[in-house]
Amino acid sequence: MKATLSGCKTQLVKATLSQAQGLIFVVLVLTGALSRLVPHGWNFTAMGAVTIVSGLLIKNRTLSITAPLLALLISDVVIGFHSTMIYVYGAYALIVGLGLLFSQDRKFKNIILTSVAASLLFFIISNFGVWAQGVMYPLNISGLMQCFMMGVPFYKNQFLSDLIFTPLLFFSLVKLLNSFTLSTIKSGPVLNTSKIIKPT
Repeated sequence: MKATLSGCKTQLVKATLSQAQGLIFVVLVLTGALSRLVPHGWNFTAMGAVTIVSGLLIKNRTLSITAPLLALLISDVVIGFHSTMIYVYGAYALIVGLGLLFSQDRKFKNIILTSVAASLLFFIISNFGVWAQGVMYPLNISGLMQCFMMGVPFYKNQFLSDLIFTPLLFFSLVKLLNSFTLSTIKSGPVLNTSKIIKPT
């Protein structure tokens, strides 16, 4: 009987955690897409935060990369596609990797460092993409430096938005998931599982 109850508890916990991962995915996709669709300053969106948190919280690597890219795609369908999409999407895919690096050590300082690194990485890759088009700037070192200089005002907004939204989104989601997981497990039939998961 104890073995049966233990097996049921394990299955319930696994099912709940799977639902939690799905919840994270949906919330991140919606947050990223909506932050680009509502009125905002240039590059001042939650996309960087969504991408970082996706790497920090979503265990399945395919889903962690898919979440921000899907958010981009949904919003680009409305906003319009552009010639530098491959660089933008590629930059965000790499930023997921930054989140994955600290997914086992999610201290506040690491989240802030990841935010700083993410905004810088996006700045470099996206501006390189603009320069590589050869439309706005000459394809030489002078043109590349000019492109980076012109991109600085956009970088400031990206930097601030990542720095603000990343910890805000991360800790909000953690609190939401702790509440969701605890309430779901407690509501399981017959089982008294109040000690399986404790909110932090």
